[in-house]
Amino acid sequence: MKYNFLKFSLLFAIGFATAIFSSCNQNEPEIENGFVIEARNVINSSDEIVSVGAMLDWRTGNTISQVPYRNRGFTMTLPETLADEHLRSIASLFWLDSMTISDENAKGFVIEAFGAFNENDVIVGTLSLSGSKIIDFNSVSWIYTDRDVVLEFQSYEFSTVIDLDLKKGWNIVYRIGQTFTTQKPSEFDVEWRFVLPVAPG
Repeated sequence: MKYNFLKFSLLFAIGFATAIFSSCNQNEPEIENGFVIEARNVINSSDEIVSVGAMLDWRTGNTISQVPYRNRGFTMTLPETLADEHLRSIASLFWLDSMTISDENAKGFVIEAFGAFNENDVIVGTLSLSGSKIIDFNSVSWIYTDRDVVLEFQSYEFSTVIDLDLKKGWNIVYRIGQTFTTQKPSEFDVEWRFVLPVAPG
């Protein structure tokens, strides 16, 4: 698989570039199941997309799962377990020094966006589940952990709150503005959207 000048940082970095995402209010996606991911009615879809991958490494284009893209959508079943070699310490997934972690030995893996591949297996953009607002930005990510672990953090300076009760296996994390939680909000406006690659600066 080939890599096509894509650069990404973790969703949880305070400076995450939210401006590249947008959405509409119709057809709220089904995101209750942490293992099966179903995307439909992708905004700004492209006929160039033939498959979608949950990225293991954006630099090499390697994936943990890659499935066909049809009719402006895809259905992907994430692997039940991930090899230890693909996991990082939970602490290293976040750029925060003062976060409380219930088990410092916990390891994990984050999916914040999916690679969109063309017929030549080249990444031509990304697919993400996000909202339309730059301020009070909403988005969804998936975190795999090798054990149960609770993460807590609050910064009044950056108005950032992390409140994650992660269970062993896959978890859905909701971002509402600068709050990250495993509790689904009562109102949560997100849609799947295709975004073209951003050329290096």
